[in-house]
Amino acid sequence: MGNRTRTWEAIIFFLATLAVLSVVAPEGGLQAEHVAGGLAGVVCYGLVRSCLARRAAISRVDRVQRYVRAGELEKALTELRVIVAENESVGGTKHPITMYWRHALAQTKGELGHADALNTAKVNLTYRTETLGAGHRDTLASQRLCDDLLAKIQRSLASPSSPPARR
Repeated sequence: MGNRTRTWEAIIFFLATLAVLSVVAPEGGLQAEHVAGGLAGVVCYGLVRSCLARRAAISRVDRVQRYVRAGELEKALTELRVIVAENESVGGTKHPITMYWRHALAQTKGELGHADALNTAKVNLTYRTETLGAGHRDTLASQRLCDDLLAKIQRSLASPSSPPARR
């Protein structure tokens, strides 16, 4: 985390503290500045929570990247499932960030030989086609992933010595 982020978090925390203190014990009754201070406290609290949620998401993404670099794809898959679920709950199934992470999830499932990798990729391709259009580069990347996964399945069916797909 950079110094600039720490500075902003400290400023937000300080402002939230001041706002809460102005509401706790007003001497002359509830006045407009106390209400404004309380609202500022609520807004600052929301900003702090947002910063913390963002930091947690960034650390999760960092973990996925470290797992992939280290070849620990099962751990990366677990983190990717959480990332996709969180993004779906916040932005929806057709949000570009959700579709980006669902693509990574399908790709990782495919590398691990999971049977549902193609289904995940097809769902993502459908969403990207509806949202971005058939000619968009992300849609084309999803189409290539579907083609690659289908070819991998066909190769595994053609060679009887390959291990069965995992779930």
